[in-house]
Amino acid sequence: MGDNEIRNELHGVRNAVQAGGDVQSVTFHQEAPRPPVPSEVPAPAPHWYDRESEQQWLHQNTSAPVGGAPATPICLLEGVRGIGKTALAQRFAAAAGDRFGDGRLYVDYGSLDPDGPGGPNEALAHLLASLGVHKEDMPARLHDRAALFRTSTSNRRLLVVIEGATQAAQVRELVPQGPGSAVVAVGSRERLGELALAHAEWLTLRPLGTGDAADLLAGHSGGRLAGTAPEDIARLVAACGGLPLALILVAGRIKAEPAVDLAALTTELGDEQRRLKAISFTEDYTLASVFDLAYAGLSPAAASLYRALGRWPGRGFDTDLAAAACRADAPTVAPLLDELRRAELLTTTGDIHRFAHDLIRLHAAALSEQHDSEALRASSLRDCLDSYQALLAHADLAAMGARLRTIPAEEYAARRPDPFGGDRATALGRLRAERATLLAVVRAADARGLDAYTSSLAELGGALYLNQRYLADWAETGTRGADAAARLGDTAREARLRSLTARPLTDLGRTEEARAMVERAVGLVRDGSDLLLAASVHEFHGRYLDTVDRRAALAAYARSLDLNERSGDPMAVRGAALSRYFAGRTLLGLAAAEQSDGEDGDGAPATFEDAVTELAAAAAAFDTLPEPDPRMAARARGSLGDAYAAAGRLTDAVAAFTAAVGVLRKLDQPYYEAENLASLGAVYARIGAPEQARQHATRARDLFTELASPRAAEAARLIEDLG
Repeated sequence: MGDNEIRNELHGVRNAVQAGGDVQSVTFHQEAPRPPVPSEVPAPAPHWYDRESEQQWLHQNTSAPVGGAPATPICLLEGVRGIGKTALAQRFAAAAGDRFGDGRLYVDYGSLDPDGPGGPNEALAHLLASLGVHKEDMPARLHDRAALFRTSTSNRRLLVVIEGATQAAQVRELVPQGPGSAVVAVGSRERLGELALAHAEWLTLRPLGTGDAADLLAGHSGGRLAGTAPEDIARLVAACGGLPLALILVAGRIKAEPAVDLAALTTELGDEQRRLKAISFTEDYTLASVFDLAYAGLSPAAASLYRALGRWPGRGFDTDLAAAACRADAPTVAPLLDELRRAELLTTTGDIHRFAHDLIRLHAAALSEQHDSEALRASSLRDCLDSYQALLAHADLAAMGARLRTIPAEEYAARRPDPFGGDRATALGRLRAERATLLAVVRAADARGLDAYTSSLAELGGALYLNQRYLADWAETGTRGADAAARLGDTAREARLRSLTARPLTDLGRTEEARAMVERAVGLVRDGSDLLLAASVHEFHGRYLDTVDRRAALAAYARSLDLNERSGDPMAVRGAALSRYFAGRTLLGLAAAEQSDGEDGDGAPATFEDAVTELAAAAAAFDTLPEPDPRMAARARGSLGDAYAAAGRLTDAVAAFTAAVGVLRKLDQPYYEAENLASLGAVYARIGAPEQARQHATRARDLFTELASPRAAEAARLIEDLG
């Protein structure tokens, strides 16, 4: 630069001034003010609930690239509407503010200008403006905006929270590039699954547990629940199904209506027909209105299917039943189920579909009542019941094989393909999955006066209950089914159901109900028109009598054995083996009683060796049936182990119990496995092997607990006694 040249620079980004004369090339650069740090994520509600594990998951998964991949972490929150996805994202953004020093950006696709271009292009314009890009400098094309966003964020530590995204591109184009940045998006895996290629991680939010739900309800009710009995609060919570939005709406109603009668509200919420309407804050702010948004976006065919499924009493159903609900075939209904899943109204595991929440089922049912005729609703329910009856018939045939039935199981099964291929383990697994649905369907059929369905489904449910022993469910479905059979005048089905139902009633300690059930069954078969059925009824009569009069029980088993032999039916061979098995168990109990307190009754004294002989014969009989029954053979060997233990033959007892446990575990028979494990633990304790005793007793306790069996307490006492 020459002596007469002066150069002065004032840094800036928008204006340059050049002067003439001796002063050449004078440029002014002025540093533009940096825009404020954006903090756009809405503040969380003041009364929240503890999702500590979910917050920890977000902190962990936004702290570093997942799996070491060189990419900004993307965390997606999914779950049913009203589950609290937005609340969790807001709470996280507030708690993690210090980690994202350059800003917390927010995009809600649902609130973008409906008349504008929409999609990621408009979202990028909003984000770039938040980062200080002026309107006149904003590129028009998506490609250019995305490039500018990447450049603008490359040296910033940002959190981007996104709601309402329905396509992967709506998230992918909004990912900041700066180290330490992260994205938290609310959206379903069904719609955004493509983001897995960008190392996205999903977190599925579940309904709140009872404690957190009660805290949320109390926090939003303005102290109105102070002094309310815990059981009343528990009923309010249960009616909301742990859904945070439902709890907040109910709490808002309690707070806003000073004269609200909590008892009346609890009753209203307890009624399925009124529950959805009761979960509201104002006439316009209701839970139903939230679900309406999802329903409004469905195609007409999917909306019709949604209403049809609302007519089904259970939350669970398979594709064939869904097809029956709308009188379509499976290929037609499959894409409609996909559409309902994308709308977050259904979830699917394998071929089992479920409403994403039971309140959604009530919403579908309410819409069906509103839009569909009574005739359509009634015929659709019967079509669904026919499909379900066929499903349970396939499961019964696969799980139980040839056995006494008073229903035409093969005829029912012919209505639809066999989903189990005759495999027993697969059928039992499906039956366990159907537990809640089976109970709900029997109740619904009974309430509607559909006695033929009520009684047949109750008998088919025996395939589940005889293997898994859900005692309360068994007692209820059996009682409803027996009463329905009585109304139909079907004495055979009534006798079968009443004799079977006496078993869970006895085990539940409801002995008077059990006595009435089984004595009514005995009366129904007294004419001897069906010897095989009569033999079965007398067997179950003996099992009841075993709890009150063992000598009378032995007489009942002898009567059952005689009727089986006289019937000439091929299935009588199995019935005779059953009679011997239960007689052996009664002999074991009788011998123990006589030894301990001198009870002898009118017959010859019973001995433990008598029981050993009878039970060994029963086990051999089950092994040699035309269709061998390994389940009952294992049960017989377990009882044989009890007899050996009572006779002091402990080594033989260990061998018998060990063999029984192995077979029952293989056959997936947790209740009977637990019985034998508990007995095995007790024998090991007698032998002086406390570690083996504790191991087997602990496993027995855990199995009994899973099955809600009162026998869990027995195993727990053994563990306690072992120290």
